[in-house]
Amino acid sequence: IVLAVIVGIVVGLVSVGFKYLTELVQHTAFGVRGEKLLKGLEHMDWWMILLIPALGGLLVGLLLNYLFSESKGGGVEEVMTSVATKRGSIRFKSVIGKLLASSITIGSGGSAGREGPIVQIGGGIGSSLGRWLKLNEEHVKTLVGAGVAAGIAAAFNAPIAGAFFALEIILGDFALNTFSTIILASVSATVVSRYFLKAFGDSPAVFPEIVEIVRDYSWNHIYEFGFYIILGVMGGLICVLFIKSLFYSEHFFSKLKVPGFVKPAIGGLAVGAIGLLVPHILGVGYDTMEGVLSKGHHLFDQFPLVGHLWLDLLLILGIKIVATSLTLGSGGSGGTIVPSLYLGSLVGGLLGLGIQLVLPEAVNSSSYALVGMAAIIAGTTQAPIMAMMLFFEATNNYQIILPVMIVSIISSLITKHFLGGSLYTVKLRSQGINLYEGIEKTVMSTIKASEIMKRNLYTFHVTTPFRKVLESFMNTERQVAFVLDDEKALVGTLSLNHMKTMIQDEGVKDFLIAGDLMIENTQTAYPDSTLSYCTELLAKEDIDIIPIIISETNNKLVGYLNRKDILSIYNLEVMKKNLSGLKFVSKVGDTESRSYLDLSSEYRVETLPVPDYFLNKSLKSLDTRKNYNVTVLAVQSVHSNEHKIPNPNTIFKKGDFLVVVGEHSGMNRFLGTL
Repeated sequence: IVLAVIVGIVVGLVSVGFKYLTELVQHTAFGVRGEKLLKGLEHMDWWMILLIPALGGLLVGLLLNYLFSESKGGGVEEVMTSVATKRGSIRFKSVIGKLLASSITIGSGGSAGREGPIVQIGGGIGSSLGRWLKLNEEHVKTLVGAGVAAGIAAAFNAPIAGAFFALEIILGDFALNTFSTIILASVSATVVSRYFLKAFGDSPAVFPEIVEIVRDYSWNHIYEFGFYIILGVMGGLICVLFIKSLFYSEHFFSKLKVPGFVKPAIGGLAVGAIGLLVPHILGVGYDTMEGVLSKGHHLFDQFPLVGHLWLDLLLILGIKIVATSLTLGSGGSGGTIVPSLYLGSLVGGLLGLGIQLVLPEAVNSSSYALVGMAAIIAGTTQAPIMAMMLFFEATNNYQIILPVMIVSIISSLITKHFLGGSLYTVKLRSQGINLYEGIEKTVMSTIKASEIMKRNLYTFHVTTPFRKVLESFMNTERQVAFVLDDEKALVGTLSLNHMKTMIQDEGVKDFLIAGDLMIENTQTAYPDSTLSYCTELLAKEDIDIIPIIISETNNKLVGYLNRKDILSIYNLEVMKKNLSGLKFVSKVGDTESRSYLDLSSEYRVETLPVPDYFLNKSLKSLDTRKNYNVTVLAVQSVHSNEHKIPNPNTIFKKGDFLVVVGEHSGMNRFLGTL
């Protein structure tokens, strides 16, 4: 309870600081205080509007590529991956990097939001506190969730929505203990944020005018049910378009052959060029959203576009998707939550205007703009409950919740139907990480082939005579070799089993060469291929070994993986999970029972390769308990996939893996030997 409150207070303070840091950057760049950028652009020179986002992008690129590489990304998916595969570990350095990079991106006109980065910032604060106090894995993960909830709660002045965001998206755990911690952190952050924002003369509410808009809202006509269904469908389709646009942009910039730090500058320059024509898409966009919520009054007074309100809104809708994709896809730092709200207001506003043409007195287009926000945020996050709670807290009006519920569910279902998940899970899945397939497979999807591939290559030149190949195989235990050309590029594989039929035929040994014997069209992987992909390749092609080449266009052989290596890693991950607590098995007759004793927060379990200092030495001579205060629970031998309990005379060999348990201080000393 105490830790939850501490996390909430700290994240609440950081959230307020993040807001004012972003405003400071914006004031420095555009001379405008607050988050309403349009009024500051009217008297700026065109070249400044063009170049400021590019300069901001260049600075962000330098920060993220040379100082804070762990702070790349939108923030939410990084926290999800940390909880699923890294025991909730988020380095505090990434918090600092995300704070600086996001403030610069948004403050210099980048089309992104603060609320995504605050997720990583809040989660990082919770993780850092938990790891500093040496809490166990589950408690660290809970504090990560508490930090996330606190960040969203402080940013939106919505403690319930913040709690459900953490529970639905980050943790997926509604247990009472977890729920209590999340709520306390969320409420604490909201109280702190409200106090300081009011003290500085700001409103805690993101959209203070929302309350006025829905004050007299009521659902008066049954046919509005159909209109809200249409809005839910429109919202879902826009979500699909938005997510696909983001991924296309990321793919485009990933293939762009320029230095990494230059890419955000290119994205910023493109956004600046668009901003010259449609300045409404620059920055967070709260002023544009407020204009849409007020039925477009005065929205285009300073910067007129086409001249027809519905055409103007449609134009901004498409260009905002492009601008956000450019900002984030190029490597700018920011979130997608506020851009989702922005797009939702435009979608709802367009539908509301269309309905008013037919039924001018029957509906309030502003209400449709508001409900449209819920549709997009529910679809992109796949967290409809969070969306419902967010707008309930923002409006304090139960009547508006009914259409919000309809559009949130429909939009979520349509997005899931076309994409199979949220913006975050779809992006992780594209990287080979599926959070719903179990922790072992998820971890396998985060390990790259380069991390465990063997580099002691057994090769022959393509012109090597068969007799020499055979003699070499007879003098080694290897069963497979690789055939290379003059450029040392892979052209095929040699299998002793495949050559058995020719061994007895003396007549062919003098005129066949390796190129005649090899198996062509060998399936290959790359250093950045995941073990999950390699496992699927082994199963699909029924092979036991996978050559690792540099890339799709460069066949130079750099290593290989075999089935045994991959299965060993998988077994170690399973063992690591099982040993997060101590398991006892007792058997009486045919009855077998199992019980688990959770480790104290003072202890932790690690699986790791045998340190060089341990090689060819016995457990007794090393005396790990005395020297490091750790205990070796199990050893996986390099020659076997079995995990064995070591005895004092066990000799450690190169390639062995150890399962070790101990107090944090001893474990840190032990890790220092690696």
